[in-house]
This record gives sequence, structure tokens and C-alpha cells, in this order.
Amino acid sequence: MTAVKDAAAGHHQGIPAVGCAFASEMVNLNGPVHLVDYGGAGRPVILIHGLGGSYVNWIASAADFAKHGHVVAPDLIGFGLTPPKGRRSTVDTNADLIVDLIHYLGSEPALLVGNSMGGLIAMLVARANPELVAGVVLLDPALPMRIPNLDPRGLVQLFGPHLPVLALAAVRKAPIGSEPENHMASALKMLVADPHSIEDWVLDAHLDVARKRLRMPWVTPAFLEAMRSTVERLTSRTRFRTLVNAIAAPALVVHGKQDRLVPVSAARWLAKHRAGWRYEFLDGVGHIPHLEVPEVVASLVDSFVRDQVPT
Repeated sequence: MTAVKDAAAGHHQGIPAVGCAFASEMVNLNGPVHLVDYGGAGRPVILIHGLGGSYVNWIASAADFAKHGHVVAPDLIGFGLTPPKGRRSTVDTNADLIVDLIHYLGSEPALLVGNSMGGLIAMLVARANPELVAGVVLLDPALPMRIPNLDPRGLVQLFGPHLPVLALAAVRKAPIGSEPENHMASALKMLVADPHSIEDWVLDAHLDVARKRLRMPWVTPAFLEAMRSTVERLTSRTRFRTLVNAIAAPALVVHGKQDRLVPVSAARWLAKHRAGWRYEFLDGVGHIPHLEVPEVVASLVDSFVRDQVPT
């Protein structure tokens, strides 16, 4: 593995520096990876975004995580500003990327913070590489769920790619990343309990990245490949229980009770079958608590790291 930096303090490739100071760079981790350094010192704290996300998903909460170490947020393969360059966008390939990133940042075990698909990736890394992971924070992670409990719009999000005609029609009608303002408004209704909880500057930063992605031909194929791989990892509850029970690192699970994509019932199922982890269920919160209630998430992470994560 080689690592080549091209850093610019505050912004990179026209990204606005909003919310907190950061340095943006392209590094070579068996291919180009866009990486944002949000500051801090000590152990690596790696923020792993979800399906369709990017580094910008963390701008409202990254400064709080910096109390616990050196905070970095990569754009996963095919997402944000990271091009595929011949690589796949599956959860397993992106788990390998996170392992490479931990080695790149140093030998100290990392605190992994993952949302949605990013939570699944964090679990895969922690299971396969226990020596590299000091703790795991799972924010509304992707989980197995019973179909009747899922919001109908969530069904389309999860299973559309497994219905080729539906997926093709959806992509032709509205490619992922097209008309970013309309796409964001629709996504907020699905992902957030109260769209007004997201501050305007946070939305503006997300729109900036979405507009940049309009020029990227790999956006839709990468999205669909990542979605398929996520669904395939979640089809068997038995296999998923084997995964989580093999994770040695301490874990905090934070789940919004109004999550329409991954229902809270799925997180309660996890709590029943994976004892020893810490679980917090938040009223009035949807699928992205780090954007909806960043102060609450920060407090919960502070307590978890202080009580359970080895120094």
C-alpha cells in the first residue's frame, strides 16, 4: 500500500470550509481516496458515512469527535469525491479501504464511527481485525429487518436494485445525484424525523457536494453496487448474529425511534441478540442522529469512550 497526500487546509477542489476547520486531501490507498481531516490528536477516529453519503455528513459533529482522537472522514469508493478507478463499491471492498486507512494513520487501534451502511462496514472491520479497533459507535446501522415493519419507501430503497427493470426505470427517470435540490428534499423526508432539525449551512454543504457529483459518471453504478452488497449482507439474521457476536470491541448503538429506513424494532432485535453492547434509543430522531441531534450524540459518545473504550 502506498500513501500520497495532496493536502489543502480549509478546502480542496472547491469544497467550502464550513462548520469546523478541516484539511482535505487525496490519498492513495490502493487507489485514490478523498479524505477529510477534521483535527484532533491521538488515536484515529474514523467516521464512515452511509449509502449515498460522503465526508460532508459529519460536518455538524466532527468537532465533538475530535475530543477523542484524530478525526478523519473518508469518502468511500464511488461516493463523495472518491472515484472507483477499477475498484468495486461493495461493503467488503470498502471495509478493506478502512483497514488500509487505519494502517495509513498509524499503528494505534481506531475508534470507528459508522452510520447506516457505514455501521455495517465498521462491524465488518471490527470482526475481521480486532487488533485494529478500540471501539465502535453505530449510528442507526444497517441491520436485518422484517419486511412488514419497513416503510414502503424503504423497501424501494433496499430492494430496487434486485428488481432489474424497476432499477433501470428509476435510474433512467432520475439518476442518482440529478436535480440535487429535489433529491435532498425527498431524502430528508425519508431520513429525518424533523427536516427543520438540519441547519441551513449543513444542507448547503451537502448540496455543494451533490452538485459536484453531477459530473461523475460512476455515481449511479457505485450506488447500486453498494446497495446490493448491503442487502446481501443483511438477508440472514443467523449469519448477522454470527457477525456481531464475533466482535470483541466495545460498541455503542444509537438508534432513532422514528427511523423509517432501519426501524427501531431492528435495533431492539440486535439488543436482544447481542448482549454486552450499550444501546440508546432516541425519541423524535430519524436515521441520521449525528445531523439531527449532534449534541446528544456527542454526550453519549463521551460517556461511552470514558467508560468502555481502552485508552
